[in-house]
Amino acid sequence: MPRKSFAALAVSTPAIPYTKPRLAPPSWLTDTQSGIWRQVVDSLTPGFFGSDTGPMLERYCVHVARCRRIETLIAEAEGAPELDLNLFERLTKMARAESAQAASLARSLRITNQSKHPVTAGRQAAMPAGPRGIEFLTGINHG
Repeated sequence: MPRKSFAALAVSTPAIPYTKPRLAPPSWLTDTQSGIWRQVVDSLTPGFFGSDTGPMLERYCVHVARCRRIETLIAEAEGAPELDLNLFERLTKMARAESAQAASLARSLRITNQSKHPVTAGRQAAMPAGPRGIEFLTGINHG
């Protein structure tokens, strides 16, 4: 086999990056729930969700869709000529419960803004300012 010239070695062929497939929504989800699924999955890197987190993501999508539906019903109730307070109270109670479930699942799935940033405001405030440890003793600040 003949040796390759320096010019031939300098030309590189583009590598096709391997990307993990994105988790597809289950067939039993409604169109609205599937849309939420795709929105969440597409907003994160491929492979972020595996088959092990699929069931939890399903529940998250169901709760978010229910939340949106309940909010629509609340808006309709508020727009009625006479507000039915019993209906309004039931709907707001349901909205709170669905929102709490969706928020809990979002935290467990690590899809909240806070989970995407390892140093939160609380952790940043707890960090001491100025030199620490050996920096304090030697007077040399490396950071």
